[in-house]
Amino acid sequence: DDYEIVIPRSKVRGKKAMWELKAVHRFFVDMRNNRKYETVSGSMTAQARLNFIFDGTGYNFVIVDSFSAQDMENFGDSDCLDLFQKALEQYEAEFEIKGKTVYWRKQIGLDTDFVYHRQLNLKDITIEKDSTNFSTYGEGFGANGLHVTYTSPLAAIPGIGIRHHPPIRDDRFKKEDSLFKTVKKNVDESLVFSITVDVAELRKQGFQGTPNEGDRIFVMDDRLSLN
Repeated sequence: DDYEIVIPRSKVRGKKAMWELKAVHRFFVDMRNNRKYETVSGSMTAQARLNFIFDGTGYNFVIVDSFSAQDMENFGDSDCLDLFQKALEQYEAEFEIKGKTVYWRKQIGLDTDFVYHRQLNLKDITIEKDSTNFSTYGEGFGANGLHVTYTSPLAAIPGIGIRHHPPIRDDRFKKEDSLFKTVKKNVDESLVFSITVDVAELRKQGFQGTPNEGDRIFVMDDRLSLN
């Protein structure tokens, strides 16, 4: 696959000059560099929505699973990468790229029995929680007086309580369920949790290989009570 270097960084280590490069997959660069100036509104199937996004980008797509039509108002007037990401969220889809073809699925990867374990192949592990923007309550305001609220179950935990998320104020929302879903998603995803692992490659010793993109795996480390 092709990648484009977006951040080159030069540095010196001892007597040697070095380059550190950050690159992103060509798909994301190309989609960001294509833009839709027009907008569409109303309910559209995933096929119609992706036709609108991908037209003229040089990429094609295959919809593998079934998706219900979704209502989105004033969809467009942005770069194709932003529109693609919004469509992923609205249709609750995942994707994988093979060459110039994007495969659109409900879920990529498999449920596996692959294990990263500290006594086998797990060399180092870092768990990071970012509660900078953590919230448990949100409100949304749409067209024609539409108003929704959402309270996370975490608000009932002593010491947490109600923590307000910035409200959504967008007249493009005309249906209660779509506005509520967006408010709930913003609140539920406001607590960022990530795990980074450094692992040993043990295939030569006869152990299992490596997981593929999207696979669900096990990570076990009793030092951090992680299972």
